Amino acid sequence: MENSTSVVRLLPGGDPISGLTPGSHAGDVFEGNPVEAAHRFFNKKRDNIKSVRAGVYEGSAYAEKVVNYPCDEMAVILQGEVEIIDE
Repeated sequence: MENSTSVVRLLPGGDPISGLTPGSHAGDVFEGNPVEAAHRFFNKKRDNIKSVRAGVYEGSAYAEKVVNYPCDEMAVILQGEVEIIDE
């Protein structure tokens, strides 16, 4: 078992050299046309099944329907807003 600790700085602009990578992270979009970009700074397997990830994401406004989200997620909003509606 590895016993190491390190600090990972999550830079808002992503990787210091390449920045954020454009991509499509949204699921079942029903309103808007999302423009998204992200960078994963940390990805570590845990218990040979789950992984812990940390990174930054930015995206334009859109609405999507989420059913049976595949993982637990925590986000810190630095700018803008998110609205979650439980049907």
